[in-house]
Amino acid sequence: MDTSLLKYLRNNSFKNNLTSNKRLALFSICFGIALVFWLLTVLSKPYKDSIELPIIYANKPQDKILINKPPSTIQLHVEASGWELLSYAFSLEQDPIAIDLTGGSKRITKIATQSRVTNMNLQLSNNLTVLSVYPDTLTFVFDDKVSKTIPIKLHSNMTFKKQFGIAADIQLSQENIEISGPASALDTIHFWKTKFIELEDLEKSQTIQVQLSDPKNSQISVPRISIDVNIPIDKFTESSVKVPLRIVKKNSESSIKIFPNEVEIKFQVALANFEKVNADLFTAIVNFDKKDSLSDKLAVELTKQPDITRLVEVNPPKVDYVITNN
Repeated sequence: MDTSLLKYLRNNSFKNNLTSNKRLALFSICFGIALVFWLLTVLSKPYKDSIELPIIYANKPQDKILINKPPSTIQLHVEASGWELLSYAFSLEQDPIAIDLTGGSKRITKIATQSRVTNMNLQLSNNLTVLSVYPDTLTFVFDDKVSKTIPIKLHSNMTFKKQFGIAADIQLSQENIEISGPASALDTIHFWKTKFIELEDLEKSQTIQVQLSDPKNSQISVPRISIDVNIPIDKFTESSVKVPLRIVKKNSESSIKIFPNEVEIKFQVALANFEKVNADLFTAIVNFDKKDSLSDKLAVELTKQPDITRLVEVNPPKVDYVITNN
């Protein structure tokens, strides 16, 4: 083939491609300019749309506690230019709408959001107008903020080695705490537990540190403190005393004789307290008014026992009786 012909075809092909690329570039530029003008025209027009914004509640009453959970966001039906709505749509962090609670002293306070439109317009952009608000009413339930002092209660489970046990009252370094919160919540709280502790195979007295349990109600304030717990532990021994029986009855027209007229009380006591225990610290009775109609015996009741002892057995548990006329 003639080389001049090949050169001619190549030159014309290059010129055609160059012309085509120029036309495409020119078309793209014109299209882009047209698109920009179209967007400017469209987004400059006013539109109505809904936007969702966070809420903050300002000026809560100092002597009250808000016990319900009002909404954390509010939906505004607004009118604004397309540009303004577009900026809200792509904004990463929206400025919150402030709801003023000044004067909300009633237990149940309702605020009509539509009445706050003027204030909302002042908080928002000048180019954005609030038309309506959802929800149309915000409800706030308040309760009196009170404080009370209550005892601390140890929450624990303890096991001991054989013949060992708690020799005296467990001592807490702090016996009471002051808590605060809604009056309705504090009315039902009469003590505060520590966090649960479990101790096993105890045989020596010890002092441990334990924290107070966390409140289940986030509106209740409890001091973040730890208390020392002194647990007196001693070896226990078994002993017994004989105690005379007392007869209890309402009817005085007849007399009752019981057999035997005393019982043996077996108990366990810490070695350190052994000398402190005697028969006078126990009281045992038979109550004739509580007698079982199906039994010919009266049950023995132990109505008094020293705290430092642990009851093992009352012998006999029932006694015979005879009724005699006065």
